[in-house]
Amino acid sequence: MQTTVELIIAAASLITLITSYRQIANYINDARDTWMSIALFFLVVGGMLSDTVWLANSQVFRLTILAGFAASLLISISVKSTRPYPLVTLTPIVWGSLLWAELFLVNALRSAEATGTVDALVRLAPGVLWVMLLLTWKSSPIDKRLLASVAMTGISLVGLLTLITPEAWRACDIFKCGQFGGMLTGPYTSENYVSLLLTATTALYVVAYGYRSSLPQVTLAILWLLATESRTAQNALLAILAIAICYTLLSKAVKTDFWSGRFLWFAAYRVLPFAMIALAILLAMTATPSTFSNRGNIWISAVELTKQNPVFGWGIDQWEIFQAAGYVPSHYPHSTYLLIAFSGGAVAVAIFYFFISSSIRSHFRASDSSILNAVPAVAFMIVCLLEIAWNPLAIDGTSWIPLTLVALKLPSTREQPYGSSDQTLGALLDPR
Repeated sequence: MQTTVELIIAAASLITLITSYRQIANYINDARDTWMSIALFFLVVGGMLSDTVWLANSQVFRLTILAGFAASLLISISVKSTRPYPLVTLTPIVWGSLLWAELFLVNALRSAEATGTVDALVRLAPGVLWVMLLLTWKSSPIDKRLLASVAMTGISLVGLLTLITPEAWRACDIFKCGQFGGMLTGPYTSENYVSLLLTATTALYVVAYGYRSSLPQVTLAILWLLATESRTAQNALLAILAIAICYTLLSKAVKTDFWSGRFLWFAAYRVLPFAMIALAILLAMTATPSTFSNRGNIWISAVELTKQNPVFGWGIDQWEIFQAAGYVPSHYPHSTYLLIAFSGGAVAVAIFYFFISSSIRSHFRASDSSILNAVPAVAFMIVCLLEIAWNPLAIDGTSWIPLTLVALKLPSTREQPYGSSDQTLGALLDPR
């Protein structure tokens, strides 16, 4: 049965790969988008490959994909300098950069002596990504459709690699057992990891191309998530599909400005991120050792340590030090919110809130101001509750996921500019 499932997923992956290739070919053939396409291939596909069982320990490969991304992005702005772009804002990129900077500084101050200066400086690498985005975003923002197609290409390749992975399934344990006698991990060590990649990619793809045009991709995600039995990702996928379908049906049935009005947007970019962070805190603070398949056991230890340095946190490398001392279990926090709180304290959590909030709001003033642009952020915030959906101090297969929140639908021709705007530093830092 498991072999049959692998073959079905590989066949569905091949179909989506062909679709993605046709979409990306249009960008690559346009000289203005060739280098941006290459840059995203380095970051997204290269990142996904870097976490496979074959390359997971290769720091050289990770640094190579970062260098390739940076170099390609620099070249892209030189050939796209004459092309008008939408009214973009640097605000989410600024907040993302500030999050990395705060976490890096805290980690360097608290962990350099214990882990070594060289190891601490390795955490500089993700900063290159954010600096490059800061330098290029106004003149060369990332196209939502291009990013979705590149990400789906990466997922499709992972699906095909499953066929040649020696141990593509994890045996059932006391917490869960998949529908097919195990959990499909593919070329990774965890079924939850591939599930969060699937969820992020599918959420972005549905928004970029519409749910009707995304049926093959959604079908692949459903099949794969059933095989992984990753319940967090399954619930996130159900949530985003429900939002997309219900919003489309309601907006057509009830003609009103409410669907694109300020109130709905305010709820999306102000209230929702706050509510999700509050929920994450509540789950961690009220956890018992057996909560969410023993995640509570990790959360209890992490919360107690975080309380000792609530403002600025401990620094991310202190986690392994505490592990060696027996203060925390052998797993990572299994919550992005808790990871950020432990690593950077309340300051980092506040910055994280403004990053998500400003990312959602950046679509409000854009030409394509549909509230559905918040769907990738919704998927991201749900997965963050129980998984590490993004480590701001690492270059890996999740480094591109924050870009799903800020990528824009760019005009397809020079005759469709959104406009331009000069922004002061105050405007850039204003998350409103």
